[in-house]
Amino acid sequence: MTALRCTCGGDVPRPIPHRCPHCGARIRGVRRRLPWGLLLVPLMFAALLAFVYWYLSP
Repeated sequence: MTALRCTCGGDVPRPIPHRCPHCGARIRGVRRRLPWGLLLVPLMFAALLAFVYWYLSP
C-alpha cells in the first residue's frame, strides 16, 4: 500500500479526511497512478507484432 500525499507534500492518513492536516486544503479526490510496468508490457508486445508484420510483408 502506498502512502497518500497532499500537493503540499505532507502525508495524509487513512481514512482520508476532508481537509489536509498540514495545509488545510480541501481533498477532493485521490488519483491512482498506473504502474509503468503494466503499460510497458503491452507496448513492447505491440512493437514486436509490428516488427514481425513489417519483416514478413513482401
